[in-house]
Amino acid sequence: MTSIYGNVLVHLDGAEHCAERIAIGIEIAKATKARLTGFFAESDPEVPGPIATWPTPRFVARRDAAEKAFTAAVAAAGIEGVFHALGSGRPSVIMHEMARAARAADLTIVSQRDPDRDAHLPDFFVGHAVADSGAAVLVLPYAGKFRLGQGRAVIAWDGEKATSRAMRAAMPLIGAAAEVVVFMIPLSGAEPEADPPAYADPVAWLDGLHHKVEREHLSAKAAHISDVIISRVADDVGGLLVVGINNPDAMRNPLRKTKARRLLDQITIPTVFAT
Repeated sequence: MTSIYGNVLVHLDGAEHCAERIAIGIEIAKATKARLTGFFAESDPEVPGPIATWPTPRFVARRDAAEKAFTAAVAAAGIEGVFHALGSGRPSVIMHEMARAARAADLTIVSQRDPDRDAHLPDFFVGHAVADSGAAVLVLPYAGKFRLGQGRAVIAWDGEKATSRAMRAAMPLIGAAAEVVVFMIPLSGAEPEADPPAYADPVAWLDGLHHKVEREHLSAKAAHISDVIISRVADDVGGLLVVGINNPDAMRNPLRKTKARRLLDQITIPTVFAT
């Protein structure tokens, strides 16, 4: 990975898979010589309705445990780190402030929301982080352990500006991958070009960064292109997926099963999203 990041933001909470986010954050920050910022934010699902007294004892205990784990991990890695905790447990505030924090970072790391264990996070938490931050967000599946740079990086290229932003933000991660594959995705049901002109070719862009870049055209006739992408990367241990979101509004509502929403819900490997 090359040193182009200044600040990597990692969302912290009291969930078990927070440790994986910290580990990935340290890996990226160390490789890019960036500062790692830990941002603790969650609500207390055991307190229904308006919260009269905040912070609650549960929140304080989980916040302090997260700070201790983050501080110890950063010190052991020998990198610069800073911890912040949001002083509100209201879902709307959590989503708004998470997006604000992400705008001041080169890359933000969050986890998929586990519907069975993450009642302390708003339902739309991850989608809002992607849609409202305007920045690149690395989403980790809520189950499993991941290490980047040990598999291939897959770029779902549709030629749109959101995908270009996602790819540009993910360059340090792409450069560290064992190999790179560009999935050429047609827009609006059109058949893809056999090869785009060199001046608009993502493979030509990547040739100067990576020694092994391959191109693959995905079928325009696939009913759900997101399902095709997910199935093709499902077994990529140590892999990375890079996706642009052309319809940010769809990310805010889990009931809208657009391509972007399906990808967010079904990813099995770390995925960089950008709008």
